[in-house]
Amino acid sequence: MQIYQEIYPLVVRDASVLRLYAIALVGAGKPKQAFATIDKAIKLEPMNPQLRVDRARLLTDLGRYPEAVVETDRALAQQKGFSQAIHARVVAMRRMGESREAYEWLLAATDENSEDSWVIDSYAELASEVDDLGPILGALQRALVNEKELTSRVSLNYKIGDVLHRLKRYDEAFGAYDQANELRRTPFDTELHTKHTRELMESWKAGPPTVETNSNLQPIFVTGVPRSGTSLVEQILSAHSNVAAAGETVAVAKAAQKLGVAMKPYGYVFGLEGQDESQLADMGEMVVKGIEKLAGAQGEQRVTDKMPENIMQVGFLASLFPRAKFIHCIRDIRDVCLSCYRQEFSGFLPYTRDLTACAHYAADVAEIGQFWHELLPDQVYPLHYSELVQNAETEIPALLDFVGLPMEEDCLRHHESDRTVRTASFEQATQPIYTDAIARWRPYEKHLQPVVDVMRERGIGLN
Repeated sequence: MQIYQEIYPLVVRDASVLRLYAIALVGAGKPKQAFATIDKAIKLEPMNPQLRVDRARLLTDLGRYPEAVVETDRALAQQKGFSQAIHARVVAMRRMGESREAYEWLLAATDENSEDSWVIDSYAELASEVDDLGPILGALQRALVNEKELTSRVSLNYKIGDVLHRLKRYDEAFGAYDQANELRRTPFDTELHTKHTRELMESWKAGPPTVETNSNLQPIFVTGVPRSGTSLVEQILSAHSNVAAAGETVAVAKAAQKLGVAMKPYGYVFGLEGQDESQLADMGEMVVKGIEKLAGAQGEQRVTDKMPENIMQVGFLASLFPRAKFIHCIRDIRDVCLSCYRQEFSGFLPYTRDLTACAHYAADVAEIGQFWHELLPDQVYPLHYSELVQNAETEIPALLDFVGLPMEEDCLRHHESDRTVRTASFEQATQPIYTDAIARWRPYEKHLQPVVDVMRERGIGLN
């Protein structure tokens, strides 16, 4: 990243270097700057279809899906059959909820038996819409044999697993997911994380000191383990007229860094002893403004942040915001761990790549979530995923009442919202509530013994 910043003034008129700089900006978490850089490159080379595809991908990342589709059409007009443009169009349409339309378009635009990796990937993206999965599975498996690059091999194994899952060949599917996670596995010290989780609880057992100057700020934090229902809960809340949703933000992590905790275990805040209240007040204002900006909040709208890991920062956040509300999403640990194991996360979540580590992390979250609820019963709300999806008409009003919002029927029709969901759970969050994800672990039961062993070790019931 730094090298591009240094040479940028020298190559500002070189489209290929600007493209690389834009890619570096995306990797640095700066999509808007990347977008502006790609636009500069396109002005230099307006007939370059690759730049159009890059722009479409950025638009998709920003949730501007219809614009992304238009951009891919421009690329295809410049280079007929450009497979990267085909793939980018399919991804954008799928994220818009138009998977069936995308599949019909793909059939008309390509050869279903193509050996092009981008076309194969396009069909894999739409596996849920394909009637005959055999050709897609064969193409993915052939691609895996020929692929040498590690990241691509990981991605192909996840896609093969998904197709085999659709075919109900669960043992083979698990094998593919296992291979994907083995290829990218990194150590996660479960004993150390549990130790620090309990030290974190000890540091807050007297209760959080409150910053009264922030008593008018009422953010809502949706927390838990990844794949525990946080996206669905935020989508339900965001359907309310008085709520603006920011998705997963790093606003809290940035505030913690300002306290100088970046070098402490996992960036968790272990109490606020010795901290200046005026500094904490400013920090709270900074957090809310960061969330409000991402959420596009208007007027007096409440804002939500659904970074799951904020479950570890409840004490810190309750100090900054005495009137904040925290939703702790709870789901069967077997379902959580399997879902994490099947998911190709874009972020660095090392515990998701090992079932034992994931189970221990989920147990830590369950332990500290119960601690926060007992310490702050008026601020922390345990919400069970299974109860939410099976009894939405009673659970949603109760949820809204807890956060201090009147019931609105739109919250029962959250899937009709035009809000963009950018996380891995976008499909369920943009569909009517369904119960299919309850006990999804059952076909994989014999592969989940490591999870069951941890549940028994940590005293977590199997029912």
